[in-house]
Amino acid sequence: MRFWSACLALVLCTGPGVADHSSPSATEKHSRVRVEGTALIYDTTHGAPDRQEMLAKDIAVFRALLAANPDVSEVRMTSNGGSVGVARDLAQIILARGLDTRVDTVCESSCTIMFLAGRSRSLAPGADIGFHRFTLNAASIAEMFERDRGNLGWSTPYDMGAWLFEDTQREVYDHLLYMINRGVDPAFAIRTLQSGSGEMWYPSALVLSAAGVLRP
Repeated sequence: MRFWSACLALVLCTGPGVADHSSPSATEKHSRVRVEGTALIYDTTHGAPDRQEMLAKDIAVFRALLAANPDVSEVRMTSNGGSVGVARDLAQIILARGLDTRVDTVCESSCTIMFLAGRSRSLAPGADIGFHRFTLNAASIAEMFERDRGNLGWSTPYDMGAWLFEDTQREVYDHLLYMINRGVDPAFAIRTLQSGSGEMWYPSALVLSAAGVLRP
C-alpha cells in the first residue's frame, strides 16, 4: 500500500483508522462482529456515536472468528463506512476466504469496498448501498505535512500539494481498477465518484444488478 493509501484511510466518510492486526482479548465481547450459523455479522451502527464506523480493531476480530469458525461462508454487513484502510484489509480477508457478502440494512462509503470483495453479492429486501467520492479535510492535510515533510522532502506546502495531486490520481485509478476487476461496469464505477463527500448516491437494486455490483 502506498503512503497515500495510508493517508486516505482517514477519510472515506468518517474518521481515522490505522490497521491493527493484534490478537483480540479473549474476554472482550465484540457484538458488532459475531458469528451466527454460517454467517459472520458485521454491524457498525450501534454503540457510542464516535465508534459507529469501521474500526481497526475489527480486523483482528474478523481473523479470529473466521479461524475459529471454518464453516462461515458469508459476511452480512451493515455499516455507514469509516477507514478506507480498514475496509481494504477486511476486503482482502473476504477475498482470501472466497466468502459471499450481503447487505442487511445499509452499506455506505468505504463499506462498499468490503462488499465488492464478495464472491456472491446480494442485498436484503429494502437494503441500500451508497457511494460517494473520497475526501481529505484541512486538519488532516496540515497534520500530514508536519508529520511527513522531512521524510518525503516537502520544503513547503506547495511541494506537498504537487505530491498529493500526482498520488491522488494514482489512488483513484487503483480504486476504479479494483471495482472493474470485481466485475463492476466501468461507467458505473466512474459514476460512483460523482457524489461529493457530503452526499450519497443510492442506486436501485436493478441498477446495481445491471452494473455487476450485485451478482449471484
